[in-house]
Amino acid sequence: MDALEEKDGAGRDGTLDVAGLAHELRTPLSAITLLAEIMRDERLGPMGSPKYRGYAADIHQSASHATSVLAGWLEAAGRNMATGGSLEFVELDPAEVVAGAVSALSPLAAKAGVILESEIGLGLPRLIADRRSLRQILDNLITNSMKFTPPGGQISARVAYLPGRDMVIEISDTGDGMTPAELARARSSAPPSEALRLRSGGTGAGLALVRALAAAGGARLRVDSVIGQGTTVTVAFGSDRLLPV
Repeated sequence: MDALEEKDGAGRDGTLDVAGLAHELRTPLSAITLLAEIMRDERLGPMGSPKYRGYAADIHQSASHATSVLAGWLEAAGRNMATGGSLEFVELDPAEVVAGAVSALSPLAAKAGVILESEIGLGLPRLIADRRSLRQILDNLITNSMKFTPPGGQISARVAYLPGRDMVIEISDTGDGMTPAELARARSSAPPSEALRLRSGGTGAGLALVRALAAAGGARLRVDSVIGQGTTVTVAFGSDRLLPV
């Protein structure tokens, strides 16, 4: 039994409870972090007293720390899920899952000044997947895009299918993008560079967790990025995970 399970005292179900709580807390904490950053950097105009900037910086630092703690909980829960111990494969409507993630995160995107939209393709099959891990993949990818997309940018969550080929879910943004070296690390199992972690303000564990969850769900992950132009992460499900409608 790992430390997270021991702390909760409920084994696998306890791990899922902690993951659920972390998910519920992460969105408002992310909003606090982004708003504090906007105030700290005075992006909408001067705040006046330097003390206010200091308070905003303190709030940003505290919220970032709390978010990193939640990320650790989610990573531990994700590792447990990735082993298959708590995955529950059911028949899903991929359009519903993608639309739900976009709807839940739209207020956070609006506060960050970023356009978040969904693009749902026609003739989608049903998907055999674990609902919780698929939603966690989407949440992680969308919130990660928010970290690297400045105000006025755009994030798109797309789901598309061509008969006889994979069904793909893509999260694309018009953000900072990655350098060739950062992209090479993102495409491997290597941890992100310190420069990338500093730019995002995060722990760098998000993409590694997405990769593990995608593999556990029978999907393939691809990352494409151009510095200054944005990033696209594609999660592809093969025919063995699809049911025609």
